[in-house]
Amino acid sequence: MHKLLITATSIAVFFTFGKVAQATDILSHDINPHILTIIEGETERSVDLDAMGELRDVCNGCTIALEDGQTVTAKATDTITIIDGKLIPDE
Repeated sequence: MHKLLITATSIAVFFTFGKVAQATDILSHDINPHILTIIEGETERSVDLDAMGELRDVCNGCTIALEDGQTVTAKATDTITIIDGKLIPDE
């Protein structure tokens, strides 16, 4: 009985507090690869994205820039898709 109570309590705690952390994902539907710049606060980093590739958990809210200067601001819950060289935030 004690073991069952601990298991039930663990499950309740998980569903209450154990939500999966979310981070921005980037999906490419382009036939060309891209070099993205990820800007979080004062930090910038470059990331290679293969043609038709995907990047998961890129940031927890950031600005994403393509090599042509196009930018989009993303929240942690966003998925950004690249189609025909354009950054498109999913609504």
